[in-house]
Amino acid sequence: MTSTKRARLDDGVNGDSGQLVSVELKLQKEEAIEMPSEIGTISAIAACHQAGSRFEDTKSSADDSVVQGVQTQIVVATDAGYVALVHEDGTRTVLDGSGNPAIQRLLAMAPSDASAFRPGLIPDVVAGDSDGRVTVFTMGRMISRSTVSAPVSALALDNNPNTPRSFIVGDMSGTITESHVQGILWRTQLSTAASDTPSATGTGITSVCSVRFADDHGIPTSYVLAASEGNHVQLLARGHPVLTVPISARCNCMCSGRFIGRNEPSDDAQNKETQALLGDDSGRLY
Repeated sequence: MTSTKRARLDDGVNGDSGQLVSVELKLQKEEAIEMPSEIGTISAIAACHQAGSRFEDTKSSADDSVVQGVQTQIVVATDAGYVALVHEDGTRTVLDGSGNPAIQRLLAMAPSDASAFRPGLIPDVVAGDSDGRVTVFTMGRMISRSTVSAPVSALALDNNPNTPRSFIVGDMSGTITESHVQGILWRTQLSTAASDTPSATGTGITSVCSVRFADDHGIPTSYVLAASEGNHVQLLARGHPVLTVPISARCNCMCSGRFIGRNEPSDDAQNKETQALLGDDSGRLY
């Protein structure tokens, strides 16, 4: 992390088109899905792509009766406390109704029995609201609800292969929690974790991300990246601070993936490293 590659987004004020080099956006199809007005304003969305096992397509001929299946489920949440699934055929399934606090963050992931892929399989959903409640839905039913220190401000899936189906929650008090449907794995206060560097403290968590970086011995290790209101990003290992990375402005969002050298083959997903992409207030990507 000693060197950082930066790309600045042009705002177009000098007559340029405002584009990031080598990034091309193609809008191939546009559809409007009408949601009932009584559910309130949409405050969060998430999507889950499920692929893998084969299923029988009753509309196919006998020779094509077994096909590879891929389906996308969209999850929508509102400021009136609604959480609903939007299926590929446009139908909706309400998971949680009105009368609840506004949903602020949403996460969707393939169900635990995704190996038994079949059309209509419902993804697992995690919803964080303005009262600091974190609710988990499995197969369309609420199975757990826990509370964090303050309103939920960040939510991300944990990529650690040793803790499958866990997720990371950040809240407005600066607390980061790694949770599982069965309970809390660890919890830390970001300002406390960075107490040896007072200038790195901040208030609410703005974004969290799970990554796998090589440690000092070259072994891929799971970490959590967390950003708060300060001009820095914290790297945590099971809640303990490992590194403080200064950036030019407050980090608003981040995600993990492969952005440089992404064509390199890797057959061992457990030992596969990831990269992180960060965006800050000054319009820079890291």
